Amino acid sequence: MSEALAVTDDAALFNDSDYANAIQERTKARAKAFFHGRGFDRLLEIADSEDDKTALSAITTIGKLAGEFKAPRPVVLSFEELRKAAASVSAGPLGGITQITESAVIEGDFDEDGGDTTE
Repeated sequence: MSEALAVTDDAALFNDSDYANAIQERTKARAKAFFHGRGFDRLLEIADSEDDKTALSAITTIGKLAGEFKAPRPVVLSFEELRKAAASVSAGPLGGITQITESAVIEGDFDEDGGDTTE
């Protein structure tokens, strides 16, 4: 009977937001202490690994933690945005090489079979 009472007490205790917050803060503090102590020392050991892939992964993680690497941000562009931006950029004497002009369009008649009848 005392076990059932203890489970009920535990349930009530964990439903108390102040107690739950205190437990979470203690867990965070322990995790930070481990990471900045033995965890980081282990990460440095891994960075000295003979396996290049493993070492580079650890070095990258250390760089991120040191603030040397910024998280990549997704780039979202539409074709129309690129086209508008390209119109304002001077590309030198070859800038218009990809521009289709009216004079470059050849008009012709097509027969029923889809063949060109201009000769």
